[in-house]
Amino acid sequence: MKTGFAFCIFVMVFASVQAASLRKSWYDLLPSIQQTKNRVGHVWDNCTSKGGPAKIKSVILTPPTPVKGQNFTVKASIELNKEVTGGKVKLELMFEAIVITNTTFDLCDKVKEYGLECPLSAKTYNFEMIFHIPNGLPEGLYAGNIEATNQDGEELICAVLNIFIQS
Repeated sequence: MKTGFAFCIFVMVFASVQAASLRKSWYDLLPSIQQTKNRVGHVWDNCTSKGGPAKIKSVILTPPTPVKGQNFTVKASIELNKEVTGGKVKLELMFEAIVITNTTFDLCDKVKEYGLECPLSAKTYNFEMIFHIPNGLPEGLYAGNIEATNQDGEELICAVLNIFIQS
């Protein structure tokens, strides 16, 4: 369902084809609220380890920062260097230091939502996702991370999110 907190949905969709296991806390990677306000157009950081079985080739966000009442488009290109037969996706999301969700999904179940099935072969996958940012979304800092692992527990992809929503 693509309602409610659109940013949360973006995170779950983005996580559908990603995986990771952070070596240090994602909290250490979060900028302050003021730094986030000053980094207009910069809402995510790639924390994927180099040399792993997957990498984020590109992510294009339009507009660069989500705006209340408007659509937010995410185009992502993700390269798998190894077949993925299973795995987990962990999503942690906070609003102004209040935990909204801390949950784990089955990777293969999530990719089914986008017309894919496990095993995922070693190749590049391109996605375009469009979300509507509700007008009623509270103003403030939304932060979190997406971690996922493959069937062997290897990190695939990791992303840290820092989104400041304002009126």
